[in-house]
Amino acid sequence: MTEQITEKPLTIDEQFWEDLKTADSFDCDTWFSDMNFTPDERDSGGYPAIAVAYKNGKTETVKELIAAGADVKATGPDQYTLLMRAASQGDLEFARWLLDNTDIDINAQDKDGDTALNESVYHKHPKTAEFLLDRGADPYILNYEKENLWDWAKKTKNQQLIGMIHKRMHPTYKNFTQTGHNSVTTTEKTPAGAILSQTFNFKSRMVSSVISGENGLLSAEHIRFAAMPQRIVAEAGEAMRILHSRRKLPHGK
Repeated sequence: MTEQITEKPLTIDEQFWEDLKTADSFDCDTWFSDMNFTPDERDSGGYPAIAVAYKNGKTETVKELIAAGADVKATGPDQYTLLMRAASQGDLEFARWLLDNTDIDINAQDKDGDTALNESVYHKHPKTAEFLLDRGADPYILNYEKENLWDWAKKTKNQQLIGMIHKRMHPTYKNFTQTGHNSVTTTEKTPAGAILSQTFNFKSRMVSSVISGENGLLSAEHIRFAAMPQRIVAEAGEAMRILHSRRKLPHGK
């Protein structure tokens, strides 16, 4: 006779996670009211229910969990937010829902210091990246390897992404280009034919002045704002204000 093998029934905990991953309609009322589970349950790996549901393609379940009180900012050991997960998948619809309906932090950083915007670029989702930029994602944040969005864009070798990110990270006003959170740069040719580049940093209130020629660097110096012609400092300040205000508007406004 062939011995029959009977499957061991799932425990209540196992059934909760199985339903969360596979059920077409997760019964929040039963699990949270009758069975005394909470929307912020974590699995054995330390990941919250919202992350487990999303990783298994259950977007509607995620929304139900959030409506039931789940912490939308909860993460697992990787500190990966729901918005980062959506961005890495190019899930523009869910990313929009999160930003429209919750207080999720668009600029939150994971354990490596990367953001949702970084993830959208790394996984080559230009529409998602542009959407996040339009909604206020900060492209100048450095991760813990001191890389910013421009570094990530170049690694993709995707010309559409590289062009878009360069344009968004280095907007111009008159003859000034934004080159960081608090800095603008202007470049001009000297009478001798060399290139003079001056970067005005409004946090340190210093100007980095670099002159280069055909054979490379000719000179470099750091000058305090107070030692610069104040007309130029004022022009740089105006450019900084205008470029900052543009970042707060939808792209193209």
